[in-house]
Amino acid sequence: MTEHNEIKEDSIQKQIIQAAQQLFQIHGFHKVTMDDVAREIGKTRSSLYYYYKNKEEILDAAIEVEMREILREISQAVDQAPDLEQKISAYCMTRLKISQKRRMFNKMIDNGTNADEISDYKKVRNTIHNRFRQMEIPLLRNILNFGIEKGQLRAMDPKEQDDLIFVLLSSIQGFKKDMVIKNNFNSIEPAITMLTYLIMQGFKK
Repeated sequence: MTEHNEIKEDSIQKQIIQAAQQLFQIHGFHKVTMDDVAREIGKTRSSLYYYYKNKEEILDAAIEVEMREILREISQAVDQAPDLEQKISAYCMTRLKISQKRRMFNKMIDNGTNADEISDYKKVRNTIHNRFRQMEIPLLRNILNFGIEKGQLRAMDPKEQDDLIFVLLSSIQGFKKDMVIKNNFNSIEPAITMLTYLIMQGFKK
């Protein structure tokens, strides 16, 4: 396959994913058909099957794109922070801000779900959550290793790092729920400041 053809195919795949995301958000995943996606990009349904076997595969690709975009945005915020304390804070703040975007993404899957589909829907949500968590772990490990290299944190073995990362991820999950209940992002900032302080003090060199 030539480079030109690879670029063309990549462009078509992006069109398919973007069209599907829009349709899923408007009508809900379960109401959208492969014909709907094909019409949206001016293609035939048979041409879509060259790239994706069914709409579940399109959804999976859309989720993958969404997760990588979110992770890239978080990584950029962390990279721009000059020291460990600000990197931890940048991770937490950006992660929570983006969670609003993920709520919209989850709604597009949920929209139109009937009682018989609830169980499958919950499995999809759990799969997304677990996949994204696995993608976050290396980023958090890099943040901790940065602090260790700069002498801001004491050395930690892999098990201790894993435990601290688990605490961080669980805290973010708790903050997210509280933010939804209060419908106020600013109310979470003092908690993030406290969490960052506790990490800095509890694991300082």
